[in-house]
Amino acid sequence: MSDYNYAKIYTSIVRSSIWGESSDTRILWITMLVLSDKDGVIRASTSGLAREANITLEACKAALNILEAPDLDSKDQDYGGRRVERLDSGGWKVLNKHKYRDLQSPQQLEWAEQKRRQRAKGVDVPGRPADAISVSGSTNSDKQIQSPTDVTDEQAAEARAVIHRIGEESKRAARGGAA
Repeated sequence: MSDYNYAKIYTSIVRSSIWGESSDTRILWITMLVLSDKDGVIRASTSGLAREANITLEACKAALNILEAPDLDSKDQDYGGRRVERLDSGGWKVLNKHKYRDLQSPQQLEWAEQKRRQRAKGVDVPGRPADAISVSGSTNSDKQIQSPTDVTDEQAAEARAVIHRIGEESKRAARGGAA
């Protein structure tokens, strides 16, 4: 299992039927989301999963029964509302991982559309969106960069240096040293 897995958790989880389940079930569900790879696969034994979720083995087994069972109250009726399935090869699969992994926030959609337009014009700006990078304490006047197309390599390096300097000053201040 990679130490670099992550899961998108949307605020709608607190309005979902899973939130009406026991704390152990909710904790196990979120643990499984985080442990799952890009395809939704979790390679673990039941006891290993219980340890990862920091719940008892009995609570883990009970929660797995709930997560493997159909949930008629679930707003997502793909797979009959079931959230996971046990794999013959060992472990489990989060059944709708791809659906939520591929959902994009409004900012991501806007950036993707901007990239599409740039490519159509024959312009390609590599990297991720810079929603608003504030660059201060630099040799240039303070600037606010509003879009990825406004960021030069020099400005990005300058922003990283400022962020690094602020981090170092914060560390010194936390240790009681002069900032």
